[in-house]
Amino acid sequence: MLVVLVVAGTNGKTTLLKALKPTTRILLVGDSNQLPSVGAGMVLRDLILSELIPTTQLPTIYGQQYESPIIYAAEEVLSGKVPALHQFKELSSWMDVADCVGDRMIQLVNRYDMTPAVMNGESGWVVAVEAKQKRVTVEFEGGACVDYLPSNFDQIAHAYCLTCHKSQGSEFQYVIMPLQKSNRRMLTHQLLYTTMTRAVGTFIAVGQPETLQMAVATDKPARCYTQLSQFLLTQEKDLTGAMGSLGAAGGVSQGKQGKFVTIASRLRERKLGATKGQMTSIGSLALRLYEDKFGHRPSKQLEVVEGMRFKTYHYGVEAVDLIERAIDAVLNP
Repeated sequence: MLVVLVVAGTNGKTTLLKALKPTTRILLVGDSNQLPSVGAGMVLRDLILSELIPTTQLPTIYGQQYESPIIYAAEEVLSGKVPALHQFKELSSWMDVADCVGDRMIQLVNRYDMTPAVMNGESGWVVAVEAKQKRVTVEFEGGACVDYLPSNFDQIAHAYCLTCHKSQGSEFQYVIMPLQKSNRRMLTHQLLYTTMTRAVGTFIAVGQPETLQMAVATDKPARCYTQLSQFLLTQEKDLTGAMGSLGAAGGVSQGKQGKFVTIASRLRERKLGATKGQMTSIGSLALRLYEDKFGHRPSKQLEVVEGMRFKTYHYGVEAVDLIERAIDAVLNP
């Protein structure tokens, strides 16, 4: 029986699952405490919370050295305690970096056409620049040496500093994180924890102590309610019946991704007309109602309206009543 290892947090998991046979066993590996994927959902966390999937927690941390203060500080962040970063005394050698052999670069797309492959987020250094040929050669930490021409310069970028998101799970000897009040809308304990655990040797936070407290106390990603764990706990017959009753409400289409409803499809079902301005108002209201109820935005998919193709929000069948409220509020004030 085929066993597939999937690193949770990477893109393309949906496509992978569609390509596998139903008898395939899947092993997910990841850290559910880190930032969720850029796309919708928090699959690994929800699978663990369901308690229906066999789960093993690895007790040994290999990302940092044994007894590293980063390990204890990261654990305190997860438990809601503000780590005493000012007590760390390992800053004297952090400037001792002897790898300045050229401009530091980062790969922006996966390249499988070479051995070893170069992955999105992998770092390297410029080792040669040939002006006449307009060719730049980058040597990556994984061992690959890649030539770039103007046709693919957009695959790399300077990496003097990186965001936590852009690092794509990579690890670094030294990590410096600015903690400023001007960025308080972005600060969460998931972002702090993830950034801290990117460091193999030394983590340095620069900012105000109250901003550190703010980051530890903020738990925004945990509000991304996917209901996956609830679906896993629901009996199959009950789940099928609930989905069927919602579909009977009308205005629901069957597409490649499943059942969904859009503003345009619901208006057609009700034989209602709306101007572009009214469509915009209905869409804005429906989106706000959806976000207030579910805590996230619906997915965008291609739709054909009056011969034109464009991406619109596709709402699940559970949101039919929200679409109805938005249409009635705009067309029948």
